[in-house]
Amino acid sequence: MFTIQLQSEVIKSRFDIRISYYLIICIMISFLTSLFALQLFVGILSILWLLEKISEKKKSLDLLTYFVLFFGLIRVIAVVFSHYHAASVEIFYKEILFYLGFFSFVFYLKTFDLVKLRNILYVFIGIAA
Repeated sequence: MFTIQLQSEVIKSRFDIRISYYLIICIMISFLTSLFALQLFVGILSILWLLEKISEKKKSLDLLTYFVLFFGLIRVIAVVFSHYHAASVEIFYKEILFYLGFFSFVFYLKTFDLVKLRNILYVFIGIAA
């Protein structure tokens, strides 16, 4: 059985929580409707995340984020030593949005209370249905 583990430290965003909340809702909606809108909303959320305090970002790190970070570093090393350098760099440019989006999602989802998380889940289920 899965349990939700509550964080010991509260993560605070320097921006209004409604901005990231509605961006994540828009990302969930655009996930199935428009790839351009998805990239736009993930890009905006990633820019907001890059502007957050480093101390708050560190609080959101967990085992899964360390695995993704490790995988991303290995991916960068693979691009550097690739025999097909131009193709690898082009593919990596497409993957960058995924990595930034992942870390911003982890950060902002941990800033929400359970009501907002439940609403995001309902939106995702409703759009997928």
